[in-house]
Amino acid sequence: MNSTFILMILSASALPILAVIALLLRRNLFKGIWKSIFLSIGILLLSFSIYSTFKEHGSELTLIDLFISLCTAGVTFFILSHFSHTHTHNSKIDGAKGIVISEAFHSLIDGAVIGATYLMNPILGYAATVGIIMHELPKILGTITLFRSLGLSINKTIIYGITAQIGSPVAAMFVYILGKKIDHDQFQALEIASISSLASIVIWIIYLEIHFHIKHKHTDHDH
Repeated sequence: MNSTFILMILSASALPILAVIALLLRRNLFKGIWKSIFLSIGILLLSFSIYSTFKEHGSELTLIDLFISLCTAGVTFFILSHFSHTHTHNSKIDGAKGIVISEAFHSLIDGAVIGATYLMNPILGYAATVGIIMHELPKILGTITLFRSLGLSINKTIIYGITAQIGSPVAAMFVYILGKKIDHDQFQALEIASISSLASIVIWIIYLEIHFHIKHKHTDHDH
């Protein structure tokens, strides 16, 4: 069993594992030290994924790689923390904006995957695109329905929907064009930055779940 297979399993399992952890934290099944243990396990899994990626390329982490990773993670955390602070007392508007922000990040990642796969092989890119569309379409329809249920107008729903998904073609074109022009070392630096940013997003989501649970610990007992 090589590192590629292990990395593939971890990648495919990341979202369902995260969803299960989120549900467990929200249901108040674990307290105190167990939440810290869950967060530590998540960080270790992400670290192993990053290490496996570099090992697969026959490379080792250098000080420059670590510097790029830390800088990218810091910028990602700053952006996420900045957008998480809302300035309105309308919980429905805040909820809709939160959905748009999270979907926008997701859309960027989907676009980057499409661009990278087309860069490697057009057939692979087409297959990845079809797979992502089949996976995302029900969620997009559900998001639009949720926006309408929050009382948003049709025009605002359309604007929010476009804003949430416009990052996909932008990221795809950026990765494809950049991949054509940069050399192997530069591409590895981009890969490091992408993985570090994705890891930061996952850790931030786990943090928000823990923060939500602590902030609403009294209401959790009512469920």
